[in-house]
Amino acid sequence: MTDALTAFTASRTGEPRGLIRELQAQGVRFRIEQGQIHVHAPQGVMTPRRTERLRALRGEWLAATEDPRPDLAEDTARWRRLLLLAWPVAGDMWEVLRGFRACGALLQVGHGTLRLVPLLDPSERQSVWQGQADWEEYRAEWLLPRATVLRQLLRGAYTREETSEGGPPRQT
Repeated sequence: MTDALTAFTASRTGEPRGLIRELQAQGVRFRIEQGQIHVHAPQGVMTPRRTERLRALRGEWLAATEDPRPDLAEDTARWRRLLLLAWPVAGDMWEVLRGFRACGALLQVGHGTLRLVPLLDPSERQSVWQGQADWEEYRAEWLLPRATVLRQLLRGAYTREETSEGGPPRQT
């Protein structure tokens, strides 16, 4: 049942992610805009060495924000923001989110945050989930154990300019 997601959960921890987490802990904020990662740092935090190290990994980090489902274009910008935030997180959060997106998960706006919802109409676009029960099984195995971090990432990727589209969101 979970073979489709297993391919996306090889651990990607190490130096690049450690540097980004270190910078975030010191107040550095990152955002993606028009295919660029922008850095906002308190004065004195970005030393020449840190700036050089960050430049060296920007390409890899930017590539990590690519939407694995460009056919689901209506929420690609949301996915890019979410993947940007998830990539430096310790553990396998980025891999799990990327796997869910590849399987057909959508991001909807609701209640001041983003919510993960399944694409359950495989006749229109390819989706792994055969129905709500199938989605619930994946959700229980892959998302619920990571719920605290996931909630933080979803709130962080939400922008106030977005409005709810098409009614209330379904569950996370």
